[in-house]
Amino acid sequence: MGNTRTLFHLHLMRRGMPLKYAFTMIAGLFAASLPETGAAQEGPRATRAIVVQVLAQAARDCRIVAAEAAETPDPLATGWQLLSMPSITCNYRGSPTVRLWSLNSGALAPDGAVPVAQTASLPYELRIGGQPVGRPGGTAAPLSAVLPLIEPLLPRPTEIALRFVDGAGTPAGDFADTIYLEVIP
Repeated sequence: MGNTRTLFHLHLMRRGMPLKYAFTMIAGLFAASLPETGAAQEGPRATRAIVVQVLAQAARDCRIVAAEAAETPDPLATGWQLLSMPSITCNYRGSPTVRLWSLNSGALAPDGAVPVAQTASLPYELRIGGQPVGRPGGTAAPLSAVLPLIEPLLPRPTEIALRFVDGAGTPAGDFADTIYLEVIP
């Protein structure tokens, strides 16, 4: 009879089995398809070669490399002030979404104060990638924004800026908040 070939399709998922196990599996499949020594192989399953096709699928992914914080913002300034320039890198061409939230729901609280008891706080709003996104909420109410187009595997510096919301005035003291940023591919 003629020469026959066996074709195996193996899909490797990003969150599936580790690659070393997948290649062990491929080697096992290849070894299992070889004829045993000394055994007579006849019929449609006898072969001298097989084709093993390996397919991999990588899920969309984005990573943030945090940059050093810029200078301490001036609570008396009225314009936008740079906070940070983290680099965002994605493995695809597109516009990922970012989510922002704040420990104190978009206000600088007196340093050391409990977030719930914000009697004298400094509310602010954020801008990311040149796009004003407003005042961040807490973890239950994050802000979302779509970033401009990102090319695959090229880090894109992304501006995060802050502007204090006009209020009754700025009390003296030290104020703090923690802002969280998450990229959703």
